[in-house]
Amino acid sequence: MSGEYITFVSGLEYTNWRKRRGRISKEKKEELNISELIQDFRENTNVLYQNIAETRRLYELLDAQFEKI
Repeated sequence: MSGEYITFVSGLEYTNWRKRRGRISKEKKEELNISELIQDFRENTNVLYQNIAETRRLYELLDAQFEKI
């Protein structure tokens, strides 16, 4: 996930740099917005997969405890 996060931050820095340079064409703005949305989606997907993995681990721990009862 850290690689994805670094890409996300780098993308934001690039976007901010482009905005500071002055006017950006409408097409370029749309391209930057789509790029940001894709990066956000990837980050959210990674967090979701981490949550699923943690939930599985918790289930396995709890299941083992309930079997002892």
